[in-house]
Amino acid sequence: MSVDPVRFPNSGNGQAFPIIWHLPPGYKIVQNSQLPDPDALPGSPAGVITGCRSGGLIMQCTNNNTSKGRWKYDIRGVTSDSGGCNPPDLDPVINND
Repeated sequence: MSVDPVRFPNSGNGQAFPIIWHLPPGYKIVQNSQLPDPDALPGSPAGVITGCRSGGLIMQCTNNNTSKGRWKYDIRGVTSDSGGCNPPDLDPVINND
């Protein structure tokens, strides 16, 4: 199932919350540690979704929820063993509605 864009209604109230992506067993996220902030799409301010980091099966960012808008970032997963087929990169859009 693909949910794109990921929508967060009633945004812009300044109550920060985490966005956490979990990969199923057998896969891991390529990026480790600190990641760049997602790209702000036209008309959206930078710095609303920050603090992205990953490791193993989890990628997490903080939605500071200070503004409505749209942001896009990449999630690169690979199989945990070297003999598997890597899944396609995910490039979800986050909408603060």
